[in-house]
Amino acid sequence: MAWQVYAGGNLGWERYAAIFFGTGHPQSSVLLGAPGWQTAALACLTLAAGVVCLRRGPGARALGVPAALLLAGTQALILSAYLQGSVYEQLPLLDTSSQLALVTPPVLCLLGLVVLALLVPRPAPGQPGPYGPGPAPWQATGPGPYDNPGPYNGR
Repeated sequence: MAWQVYAGGNLGWERYAAIFFGTGHPQSSVLLGAPGWQTAALACLTLAAGVVCLRRGPGARALGVPAALLLAGTQALILSAYLQGSVYEQLPLLDTSSQLALVTPPVLCLLGLVVLALLVPRPAPGQPGPYGPGPAPWQATGPGPYDNPGPYNGR
């Protein structure tokens, strides 16, 4: 939220309003809507997922996965546009706030992927895993001792 107020103050509120309503310049991508609304929707979804996670509610994964997917996917699109436009070649020449703005997409994309990895379902301790009770198939022991081939014991 502080970053939005800072950007509004530095850009001027008329130019900042164009970020939300998309007036004045064409969109950079069909998939990316107006960046202001996208940021607001992601912030609300992430805030709701965080509240549910803190309360250890049952819907934490249901809210966290879409938020992480939206975060990682959007930032990956922005990162690919930056890489295609060779924006990062000029990173040392920019001022500090511009450098922080360019470093934000790869960091947020990585954070979205980390959250997705953390939200992968795992069995509770003492509960059977996805393969049923016992070890996983590749960890199982052989069928038994080979000196006793079966119930008839060589008869």
